[in-house]
Amino acid sequence: MILLVNLIAGALGANFAAGVLKHVNLGLFGNSVLGVLGGGVGGQVLNSLGFQGLAASPTSRDGLETVALLGQVGSAGACGAMTLLLAGFARNLVVR
Repeated sequence: MILLVNLIAGALGANFAAGVLKHVNLGLFGNSVLGVLGGGVGGQVLNSLGFQGLAASPTSRDGLETVALLGQVGSAGACGAMTLLLAGFARNLVVR
């Protein structure tokens, strides 16, 4: 479940960043692929460093806390956006 949330949030974050910054836009497919890679890897790295976003809490009824889910979505989305920004800036440097 954590990986799926990371992948979706990464893709959404990358496409959002591409919509805001038009000069790093790599097209819908390119944005989504980079976002999935960045969100998946970045989310897993953050989990391994101790950010347990979706870890079940003993106080939650269904084992999923809304605040933890929002934190996981935000961090994976930011990782996806940063991956797109790095790739977009690198592409712009090469094209010049």
